[in-house]
Amino acid sequence: MTISQFQVGVLLQKNKIMKRKKICIIGGGITGCTLAKILSRFHNVTIFERKPNLGGILEEYKKKNNFYLRGCQYIDFESPIVKFMSKKELNEFYVFNQKYFSFNKFNNKELFSKNYAVPVFLLDKEKLKKIKSSKKSKRNNLKEKIEEYPDFISLNLKKFYLKLGLNLEELTYENCFNFQTGKIGFTNQIDKIKEFKSKSKLLDDLYAIPRKKLDDKFVTKSILPKKGFNTFFENFEKQYSKKIKIIKKSNIRPKWDLNNLKIINNSEIINFDKIVWTGNPTYLIKEFNGNKLNSIPTKILQISADVVSSNKNNYFGQFYSDELEILRVFIYKLNKIKKINIECIPKIKDEKKVALNACKILSKYGVDIKINFETLSCFLDVRFNLISTNDKRIIENFNKKTIKTNLLNSPWILYGRDQKLNYYIEKLKREKLL
Repeated sequence: MTISQFQVGVLLQKNKIMKRKKICIIGGGITGCTLAKILSRFHNVTIFERKPNLGGILEEYKKKNNFYLRGCQYIDFESPIVKFMSKKELNEFYVFNQKYFSFNKFNNKELFSKNYAVPVFLLDKEKLKKIKSSKKSKRNNLKEKIEEYPDFISLNLKKFYLKLGLNLEELTYENCFNFQTGKIGFTNQIDKIKEFKSKSKLLDDLYAIPRKKLDDKFVTKSILPKKGFNTFFENFEKQYSKKIKIIKKSNIRPKWDLNNLKIINNSEIINFDKIVWTGNPTYLIKEFNGNKLNSIPTKILQISADVVSSNKNNYFGQFYSDELEILRVFIYKLNKIKKINIECIPKIKDEKKVALNACKILSKYGVDIKINFETLSCFLDVRFNLISTNDKRIIENFNKKTIKTNLLNSPWILYGRDQKLNYYIEKLKREKLL
């Protein structure tokens, strides 16, 4: 559930009667900063961030005097992040109607759709019958989830994941949401798929239809900071530094004392009434019971450049293929300058060639774009956002055993920052901290 403006008002009114506690937040990303802002109304809050700056995964990629978003990052206008923003903070952002697309190329056949940002396929009568006979698995891993689809879909999805070098049996099925393969769309037979979805919970879960088929007035609104996320977090620190204690370049270690978690920063041991650990829990769990998470990395090569001209802005697209190096493309604007991010598999020999190919594909489907190749740059981004089946068991067991401690159980196995943030807010309310 999302947090309504009415609920926000109710939370803020509680400040008058709530006993203030000493609360620590590990991680100075957008989730940690939003929680700190909410909690600081009622409690004494400290943020620990290991990097020199706040921002987490939203910290921008810098190249000389230029900068780019890290990946395809934007904030949903309906997000709790936005609902807890002050007018001053919201004025730092511009609002836009989010447009997206899906480009698919399997077995040398191309398919393009402006109705989805998930894999899409073309249906004939035989394939339509196979869709209707989809069968649910136990979903013990990502391989089982993919095999719920008919072979003309599942075999191509396996090729896509093979290109990424991932072991599908090692990963939880929820990892499909990392790559936007949680649902499958189609370019035809939409009314039939809609009918199937209305009669079957499984088919409703597996397949997508265009949002306009559900609501012809539906518009997806999103926001991006006018001057970038780095500037936004710098302003956040200036605005809230008197209410929130912010410790950057921290070198924290967890210390368990029976059912109490303490934080060691450098050599200082600090006690807190409640600790919210939004960052990677590897060392936290290892210190508790010796279990070590796999922490599977995903390596993404990001190619970025300024855009000379484009008939599209704030345009996001997913690429699904058994051969293309490109995974995602995002055209956006920062400091009134249009930019493009092209996310790829890391084994790229010629970045300019890949960027030219991305522009060529986009031009075939109505996107006229010219890149300033003098600004072309790239960096290798290593992300730890995949959960193995073993890690899931370790985390669930850890959360059960620490439920009565001063650590707030965290939603590390959930995907999506809005989902995680809503979990935290509801959890804090149940523990009467909000």
